[in-house]
Amino acid sequence: MAKKKRKKASEMTWLDRLRDRWANAGGPARLALPWAGATLALGGLGFGAVVADARGVEIVAERSPVVEIVWPDGASGWSMPEVERRRLLALCAQDAGERIGLSAAPLASLARTLDETNWFRAMPTVRRVGESAILVEGDWRVPAAVLRVGARERLISWDGVALPLEYPAGQSSIRYIAGVSTSGSAESRAAEVKRALTLMELLAGSREVYAQVAGIDMGLGGTVEILTDRGTRIVWGGAPGRTRPGEQPIEVRTERLRSMVQRFGRIDANASIVEIHGAQVLVDRQSGG
Repeated sequence: MAKKKRKKASEMTWLDRLRDRWANAGGPARLALPWAGATLALGGLGFGAVVADARGVEIVAERSPVVEIVWPDGASGWSMPEVERRRLLALCAQDAGERIGLSAAPLASLARTLDETNWFRAMPTVRRVGESAILVEGDWRVPAAVLRVGARERLISWDGVALPLEYPAGQSSIRYIAGVSTSGSAESRAAEVKRALTLMELLAGSREVYAQVAGIDMGLGGTVEILTDRGTRIVWGGAPGRTRPGEQPIEVRTERLRSMVQRFGRIDANASIVEIHGAQVLVDRQSGG
């Protein structure tokens, strides 16, 4: 069979030159097309800058991608600190690299990296927008409190997951959980934190009550105390799910807190210690106001 006559350079179209470069490169081992950032219609297919190799075809941005993260809307009253926003953006840039592949595999890798931060309830969505931009969206976890252990506090979400922010004890301006045992198993500690969060959620049902709550102390031999913004204490009794004989139902205890706010303007009745778990409310004013 006679060889096909090679066209002169002046007679070659751009498609002929493309085929010629492909052949000279030895087939689909490695070939970069020069139209970075452009979009060409060829046989119904759209192309950006294309790198073809034995692993398949990958769209590649000519310049570093712009990463945009859709941050929490702040409806919960908590907004992402600027330092953490910068850290997450830097994490995206590090994972993306200077010339991220904007096909499925690299974007999925970035989604996994963000998921491992614990900020998202489920795997975030990472998608390409245009030729060189990446958009990150997801269901953000909402911080509930900090877990105070020794001289440090660790931010935790309402579903009990540790979030990647730590503070010196007393410096977070966030409600805290103290007294969680450090000697038991990880499962028992997690369960204790969950009980504290359940109590916080109950207290949050009344805005007037919750506004005066500074923290929850779980470390008094099974007796839980509510710590107020004035440093006073309210003896709650057994944690939710662990009501003990002789203690009032949870509904009675929460109603007592609301009643004290209405009567005294304070959940602690302007006293240093109040016990609300028994048959009667006991108020200790010896060192209170």
